[in-house]
Amino acid sequence: MRIVVDPEVFSQDFMPPAILHRETQMNSLKLLFSRGTANALLYGPPGTGKTTVAKYTAEELSKVKKLSKLYINCWHLSTKSAIFNYINVQFGILVPRRGVSREEQFESFIQQFPKNANALFILDEVDALKDGTLYDMLRLKEVYSFKASVVAITNVPNFLARLDARARSSFSSAVEFPPYKPNELKDILRERAIPGLMPGAWSEDVIAKCAGFAAKYGDARMGISLLYNSALVAEQEEEKIKVEHVEKAKKQTLIHLVEAEKQQLGENEKKVLNLIEGAGAISVSELYHKVKGLSERTVREILDLLEVKGFIVVENVENKRIARVKFKV
Repeated sequence: MRIVVDPEVFSQDFMPPAILHRETQMNSLKLLFSRGTANALLYGPPGTGKTTVAKYTAEELSKVKKLSKLYINCWHLSTKSAIFNYINVQFGILVPRRGVSREEQFESFIQQFPKNANALFILDEVDALKDGTLYDMLRLKEVYSFKASVVAITNVPNFLARLDARARSSFSSAVEFPPYKPNELKDILRERAIPGLMPGAWSEDVIAKCAGFAAKYGDARMGISLLYNSALVAEQEEEKIKVEHVEKAKKQTLIHLVEAEKQQLGENEKKVLNLIEGAGAISVSELYHKVKGLSERTVREILDLLEVKGFIVVENVENKRIARVKFKV
């Protein structure tokens, strides 16, 4: 029995025809960019619609004015050299054929990118950026008179406070994305089920079960993936999707999502996470001794990152800081 009619509907890159329950955030961005070039920070937990809203806003803006827009995942491109090499390639900017330094990449962009062109750069996972690249991007208008806007996206709650005063003052607005409420998650999942699944193959009970799962972790992506995996389980059993199929799909959904996120971690992050996963829960002081070749400061920074990414929870238990895995699969 075929249930899934359009797998793309359940992919993380899918752009729904309408963005549900983020009207306040979208209106803030539309108002901001209606005034001209601006820089905005979107912050909130994973799976709260930040990237989708940023891309949707860029598409809407491009309908009313000519706009050169570019999405950059800073987790993959985290240095000034990598960022501006990518920008130059995407916009056809010529660079010397010999080995090019990061400053030469930047200078090639500054010299060749048309100053009268409206540009919007979406910097996802912006907290991964290194070597002052964010500051350079934020100041393109002020320093070089470019019509360039930046939408920076982060899961880090206090990201703005961590920046130096110069970078902080370059943001025109900071827009918060709180976790979706259970009823909002139901609407989002229903919006995916209608075009993605066979009519009559799913029920409101299934939608509610998937929404409850997503609400537990505060991540809409969890519910979308669970609904899709539940459909695959039901297809194998040649039945409509039932609540039992959702239960069967939960573990595989967690494993798949956690493993996909792990692939983006660096070697040191993976080393620390593996130690925590092996123990289930471990005191931070014990972790310092077990991690070889890393300073306590580096370990603390890695723990902060792993907590922001949703892999672990760090809490105080009997006057000890304990790191434990968030997802038990």
